[in-house]
Amino acid sequence: IAATPTVNQPLPFKAGETLTFDISFSKLIFSGTVGDLTLTVSKPAGEPQTEAKKQPERLELQAEANSKGFFPKLIGLKVKDRYTSIVSAIDLGLHSSTKTIEEGGTRKEQTSIIDREAGRVTFTDRDLANAKAEPKTKQAPSPAWVQDMISACYFVRTQKLREGDAIPIPISDGGAVYNIEVLVDKREEVK
Repeated sequence: IAATPTVNQPLPFKAGETLTFDISFSKLIFSGTVGDLTLTVSKPAGEPQTEAKKQPERLELQAEANSKGFFPKLIGLKVKDRYTSIVSAIDLGLHSSTKTIEEGGTRKEQTSIIDREAGRVTFTDRDLANAKAEPKTKQAPSPAWVQDMISACYFVRTQKLREGDAIPIPISDGGAVYNIEVLVDKREEVK
């Protein structure tokens, strides 16, 4: 994707929005809650709040997933994952992305920094369970406008969705860029 896509303004969300979802499953006679997901929009900490800023306004998008309920306890899987994306409030282009993963015995932090002018992503992977492990860092080419999984969800919210549309989105994950398409299906009622 060469050009920055149009983002309808004003945004359909703003700093202060919090959405909470229960994650559940149902298979034959088994059903139950396995976790929750909380999405929040805020101003990044330390962002200047004056009109004379040198850089465009940014937003911080966060997602936190936590396991809960009987089934995760039964299989001994505890999940506490946190995702943070810093994006431009103008075009929702990604500036940085951080994943803090705590799943069972796995504890790691993955950070991607997007240099939009140079067209590069710098990815750092840290094993938080091993204090002696050196962080692994790599750089790769990146489009100037790119998303991660969290910012892509918010970007799609800014689009006029018509059944049958395909919305192309470059996704930065793990230091690589993947070109995906979001396909708009028919409208459904969600409970």
